[in-house]
Amino acid sequence: MSRPISLLFVALAALAPFGALAENPDEALAREDRIAALERQVQTLIDELGRLRTESAVPEEKPLEGARGHGPAASKVFGVARGLSIGGYGEVNYVNPIADSTSPAQTDALRLVTYLGYKFNERITFNSEIEIEHARVESDDAPGEVALEFASLDFLWKPELNFRAGLLLTPMGFINEVHEPPYFYGVFRPLTERVILPATWRENGVGVFGNLGEQTEYRAYVMTGFNAEGFSASGIRGGRQEGGESIAENFAFVGRLDFTPDAAPGLLVGGSFYAGRADQNQTPDTSLWIAEGHAQYRNGPFHGRALFA
Repeated sequence: MSRPISLLFVALAALAPFGALAENPDEALAREDRIAALERQVQTLIDELGRLRTESAVPEEKPLEGARGHGPAASKVFGVARGLSIGGYGEVNYVNPIADSTSPAQTDALRLVTYLGYKFNERITFNSEIEIEHARVESDDAPGEVALEFASLDFLWKPELNFRAGLLLTPMGFINEVHEPPYFYGVFRPLTERVILPATWRENGVGVFGNLGEQTEYRAYVMTGFNAEGFSASGIRGGRQEGGESIAENFAFVGRLDFTPDAAPGLLVGGSFYAGRADQNQTPDTSLWIAEGHAQYRNGPFHGRALFA
């Protein structure tokens, strides 16, 4: 009888450390803390996965703001981390000339614009605008146009000095660079910025742009000049070469400066200047000089603009 009792005693003695381990309160608490930490990590991963699924299905709406001399929708590519960006806008209008009974009321799909951009990295960005006007390509009996409005590469160096090349929007006035419909008042673009500043006005060129401190922004380009053969009594608009097989015998300089004083929040004042020959060796010597000054004030729902060209 003594041997079985001895064996039982030995077995109980061998199991005693495990029983003591299981009953050790410090180690039990440590184990519970590790389990709680793992549960928190798993819950964090579940929450992050849910957020990513939601953002994939319904992307976060970011406020559109203009940047680098482009309108808010055209600036969409500057806000992406990398890769392709697509934006755009459309204009459809209804016109009923009540003062002229001989002209019928009319609707017009005036333009459909697509912005295509690609951000290669933090330093190099491509941006472009393709436009269809009047819902068709021009024919003998109906207006219309498919055109490249701008296409440029931006090379960022530092805030004060960056480089741009391609088919560039001329940086004059309010409308030529920011011609998206929510950012001007009225059905059509202002007359001054269609006749004296012939928006949309673009030419092939190269230039620099940047910010001089937090209050001053500038752009300065060398561009293909006008062709004076297109000038008429109605203005210079017909002299735009628009980047397609442009005669490049004459070039022009254009510069713009905008200032937003800290002492007057919401106020912007600025101006631009254009100078260059326009004969392109096709007409007698012709020079063209254009200057404009502008001011803008925003305060809550109030927005006022003034421009002289």
